[in-house]
Amino acid sequence: MHKLLRAEFSYLRLMKLFWAELLALIGYGLLIVIGGYDMAVKYGLSLEGFAAESLFQHASLFGIMGAVLDSLLVGTDYSDGIIRNKLVVGRSRTQIYLSNFIACAAAGAVQLFFASAVIWTFIMLLMGRPQIGAPAFLSTCIVMLFLCVSYASIYNFVSMLVSGKAYASILNILLAVAFLIT
Repeated sequence: MHKLLRAEFSYLRLMKLFWAELLALIGYGLLIVIGGYDMAVKYGLSLEGFAAESLFQHASLFGIMGAVLDSLLVGTDYSDGIIRNKLVVGRSRTQIYLSNFIACAAAGAVQLFFASAVIWTFIMLLMGRPQIGAPAFLSTCIVMLFLCVSYASIYNFVSMLVSGKAYASILNILLAVAFLIT
């Protein structure tokens, strides 16, 4: 199992989409922070209140980005025949599924938490310390972790069922939009 995980993480580290999505999450979060700062200055509102509100809003974009990343990460195994090779070597389907799931969940968690750290730093420089207590901050971080795990499980399930990379991406993006609307 550790060899499967090492292969998934090394592939993920070299994947340009992973880094592009990370930069997009950071950019989206920074746009939200700058918009909140502009609104607070324009209307004379509390900067610390807007800082706390805009701290984790970039997570709403993660559903769509996670759908694309997970679909392509798992779909590449199907399209390149890597799943067949893993089965021939002696890996079970459960090991393959779990390694894909762990890699997708970890990729999402790394993206969200690194983007949150950059946005937190930017908020501290621009608006000062947000008015959020340690229990609220910790619970929000735990909810973001559960968000990553739940999205990864759903997208991994769909990507493992659908053998086409393009079809899995379309289905996962449609699911992400449906989740975002609901």
